[in-house]
Amino acid sequence: MSESNIIKKPYQQDIITPEQEIEIQRCMDDVVYFAKNYFMITHPVRGRMNFEMWPYQEEMLREFQKNRFNIVLSSRQMGV
Repeated sequence: MSESNIIKKPYQQDIITPEQEIEIQRCMDDVVYFAKNYFMITHPVRGRMNFEMWPYQEEMLREFQKNRFNIVLSSRQMGV
């Protein structure tokens, strides 16, 4: 799929299928599911690939979704 197919033009209306509506709702309900399936990174050797999270990253995402304010003690290299 080329980049031009991914980016929607302004004011372009889309028709959402029932399957897409279910997927959108699932992504809204579970931030970790959304991250595992739709976050992409660029690897120097393997190219574009899904972002694989460590368990602590999944836990932090869930906490960020549940709580508006969070205090995190973490270094920059932790991938937070």
